[in-house]
Amino acid sequence: MTLRFLILGLCLMAFLQETFGQHKELTFSIQGKVTNSSSQPLAGGILIISKADSSIVSYATTDEKGEYTLELEADTSHYLLTVNNLGYISQSRWIMARSQTQHFQLEQEPTQLRQVTVKGDLLPIRVNEDTTSFSVQKFADGTERVVEDILKKLPGVRVDDKGGISFKGKPIDKILLEGDEFFAKNYRILSKNLSADLLDKVEAIENASNTPLLKGIERSDKTVLNLKLKEDRRKTAFGTADLAAGLTRRYEGRTTLFSLVDRLKLGVIGSANNTGKNPVPELNYDLGNENPNASDGQNQHPSRPFLQAQPIAVPGISAERFNQNRVWLGAVNLNLNITSKLKVKAFTYQLSDRNTQQISNRYEYLLEGKSLVVSDTQRLEIRPSLRVSQVALEYTPNQTTLLKWRGNWQGQRDGSSYQIASHNPDFSEKLQQWMSTRQKGIQQELGYIHRFPRNRALTLDAYYQHQNRPQQLLVESGRFRSLFPTTEGNVTQRISNEVQTYGVQTRWMGVFPSKQKYALLGKGVYLSEGLTSGLNTEAGSVTDSLYRNQLNYQKWQGSLEANTAIPLGRLDFYAGISLNFVQLKEQSLGLRAKFVFLNPMIGFTYRINQENKLRAYYSRNQSQPNAMDLINGYVLTNYRAFQRGYAGLNRPQSDVFTFSYSNSDWLRQFSMHTSVTYLSEKSPSISQVLVNDQFTFMGQVPSPARNESYELASDLSKYLSALEINSTLQLNAGWNSYQSALNSALISKGAIRSLGGKLTLRTAFDGIVNFEVGYEDHWSDVQELGISLGYNRLRKPIAGIKMTPSKSWYFITTSEWTDLRNNTSQNQFYFLDALVRFTPLRKRVVYELSGKNLLGSPTATYSQLSNFLISQSTYQLVARYILARVEFNF
Repeated sequence: MTLRFLILGLCLMAFLQETFGQHKELTFSIQGKVTNSSSQPLAGGILIISKADSSIVSYATTDEKGEYTLELEADTSHYLLTVNNLGYISQSRWIMARSQTQHFQLEQEPTQLRQVTVKGDLLPIRVNEDTTSFSVQKFADGTERVVEDILKKLPGVRVDDKGGISFKGKPIDKILLEGDEFFAKNYRILSKNLSADLLDKVEAIENASNTPLLKGIERSDKTVLNLKLKEDRRKTAFGTADLAAGLTRRYEGRTTLFSLVDRLKLGVIGSANNTGKNPVPELNYDLGNENPNASDGQNQHPSRPFLQAQPIAVPGISAERFNQNRVWLGAVNLNLNITSKLKVKAFTYQLSDRNTQQISNRYEYLLEGKSLVVSDTQRLEIRPSLRVSQVALEYTPNQTTLLKWRGNWQGQRDGSSYQIASHNPDFSEKLQQWMSTRQKGIQQELGYIHRFPRNRALTLDAYYQHQNRPQQLLVESGRFRSLFPTTEGNVTQRISNEVQTYGVQTRWMGVFPSKQKYALLGKGVYLSEGLTSGLNTEAGSVTDSLYRNQLNYQKWQGSLEANTAIPLGRLDFYAGISLNFVQLKEQSLGLRAKFVFLNPMIGFTYRINQENKLRAYYSRNQSQPNAMDLINGYVLTNYRAFQRGYAGLNRPQSDVFTFSYSNSDWLRQFSMHTSVTYLSEKSPSISQVLVNDQFTFMGQVPSPARNESYELASDLSKYLSALEINSTLQLNAGWNSYQSALNSALISKGAIRSLGGKLTLRTAFDGIVNFEVGYEDHWSDVQELGISLGYNRLRKPIAGIKMTPSKSWYFITTSEWTDLRNNTSQNQFYFLDALVRFTPLRKRVVYELSGKNLLGSPTATYSQLSNFLISQSTYQLVARYILARVEFNF
């Protein structure tokens, strides 16, 4: 299978080189002739070649024959070539970075030489080394409300359903505002709440470094976005405020206040609504994500809480159409330069929500030798609350040294309740479930960076992290009476989980005279995790050891890592390897173990020319178990899963190989990124998971033993100038094979195939009428032991029209049809939305009237097929509503 994959990659490379093979040399020349309108040569003419940012790269003069030659090394994809000659009108033209001939014929100007002004808006997209700059006004049509709406329309940028942003297929690390960091890696707070009207440009910065001191030394593959504001917003405090209210007691409100003047950079965001919009989609926060030195696969941070409320999601339908929420967000970010050497960065935010939903479910479990049908109706309510704060100090005693301290604090509460009526031909019951989680966490980090002469640097980091995560689950069900005769069916489970982590890390990095980068890293981590669980009934605590866990898990880990990046002309080669030493101990089980393993990685980037690049990357990752892998007593994970497991010293291993091709011809406004990824996952030491068959349906649950997957993903963006249409195309295909085992014995083998695509066409007319159309289609099927179990398919056409009778107001209407089907059912939903927006000229007040779900679709039904379950769920949709809105810009 791997051979077939490599052959596919080679064929794809050959195809792409043939298709986009108009190479441009890294060193190229431009020659030509300058004449007057009578075709007579002009001597002494000056030709200047400059970048899109107006910086001059090279120049030449014409000889007696009017001829000239320019030679230069290409470091961007396009240049501006300008010719000046005394007494003649100057000319400018954009050229590609390749060897070519450019002739000029100048018109005589009898008065004086006209000064040439290179305007920054000649191109909607400009490239300067690793920075790609997008002019917002070239892609906006006035319908964008927040930054995220603008980003969805930029070529090469993708925004997923949860607000995650990627550029050229690579997830971004953070968002900057005028070069300053706001909300660290929690960039969705900014992208989902900052007004789009404030933006002038968006810069995508590749190979970005977290620390300017390490620029040119550190090999970085991070990408960040920098938001550039309009000129009038950079010189004073500014903000926005909008308030909307309407039918069925719906409301929305959002306010922002920012000041980027002088030494104090301040940002304040407030948001509240009950119309289904999520100001921050992820309601969980992981302290480990804030550690910039965390290495993938080292498992130095604990897993998430054992019990988690399942998120509500309906494929093909945006969350705001079914979120029955009441959410509010408050966020403050402050950056202060106390002195020229001391800087403070701090932010805090709090989020609270109350989401209710009623769901009707039908499950058909495909068990061995029979099938079991269960129907239930759920009334659920989820109440998450999250508080996060961070303070960072940076002290720069001189130009080569940086001292830093950072502290993170987290407080999180999750509550959910279910009321369930369930029945099948064999039984009928009503049960309730109530779950609560409270998390408190703190992380402290100290850092030291020093840059030595001759491009060398040393970094030292130490951190401490503590998390306390108590959880409680209450379930009322008559099925407990057979397990515990003294109860009436009420069981409460309490879980205590406390984790402490200490870590130190040092890095020595540098650049050889041959421009080869290198880095040596040493790391040590100590982790202590305690996990306790037990059951209580009306009669008291359950003393049976089968229903109790008490683990004290300790881990010591050390690692040595070396990596290098070697430039070889058009080829940039990089490689690295880490040697890991791990020692585990669990006292109650008497378990001790030691591991030694290697995690290698290797890759390269080949620049075909300034616009076309090939990348290949391979890595192996091995990780270690945590306390939750070692439970040997039953744990009630939800109302229908009462299980115990003993994964033992399971050591999952994954191998990833990625081959990608990217083409960014910004002069022609074309962008393409295509990648092929192979992933292999193994769980060689896993044992089994036992389920109490008096409370659930299956006595033993197979565990995944090995998965292999192939995925092809492609994003294309192209501006069709002849039709004045912006087009985007997204394609994906996948094949995933899985194997399930029970007690190390293979019991099932299957595969899931998928194919999908999305096409969007958006006009860019400077007139009265504009339209947008799109079509999305996704298909997948499931096979078990070579037999097809069926398929799932999603089709979704979208159409919208914008009418702008005058500069002060416009009207938008959009329609959406979603078709969800499999081999047993078909479900269709229709949505119609409309908006009227009025902006008085030269005023900063906007009036708006909008309507959602105007057709009044009440519910959405989603059916899904997996390898052991056929399910069908019906969700309540947000009812039809109309909002009147007023917006202020100040």
